[in-house]
Amino acid sequence: MKITIATKGDVQDIMKLIGFCIKDLKNQGIYQWNDHYPTLDHIKESIQIQSLYILKNKDPSNTLCVFGAPKIYDFRACMGIISIGEQQPEGYEEINWSNKTGKVLVISKLAVNPKCQGHGIGQKLMDFAENYAIEKEYNSIRLDAYSDNPRALKFYRKRNYKKVGEQYFPRRDLPFYCFEKLIN
Repeated sequence: MKITIATKGDVQDIMKLIGFCIKDLKNQGIYQWNDHYPTLDHIKESIQIQSLYILKNKDPSNTLCVFGAPKIYDFRACMGIISIGEQQPEGYEEINWSNKTGKVLVISKLAVNPKCQGHGIGQKLMDFAENYAIEKEYNSIRLDAYSDNPRALKFYRKRNYKKVGEQYFPRRDLPFYCFEKLIN
């Protein structure tokens, strides 16, 4: 398994992954992602500014996520994605962040193929982002998570992210919790 910067050639696999994630979340009664986010345009923009990373499994002998998978998709092609960069969503300026002046890395679009969940893929993607933040000397990491997604909230809290506020995004009924982790 290897994390690399996503390219235009990855778009189809990434959009399939997002579709599977949206369906899985809806089956759980979680309406975090929808037809308005993340869209093909969001993905293309993230690829263009080189903020989107993809976790691929290029080893055909590793069948970690293949068991029970639909035949229409090779889960080894795209096991997960994460977007990291400095661009902060609108509304972040109103949050009472702990790091007020330092360099900030923002995580978004973390997604793990539902058939691959529970195998450390999300951990690997977050480790990648956190190591990137350390290497590039960021002072903190910021992200938001849908308040009605208990698994995501537990995941970030377990990684020592602290809730510092909340905000609403368009076309969502519930708030997103804003989390921060100080690096230094």
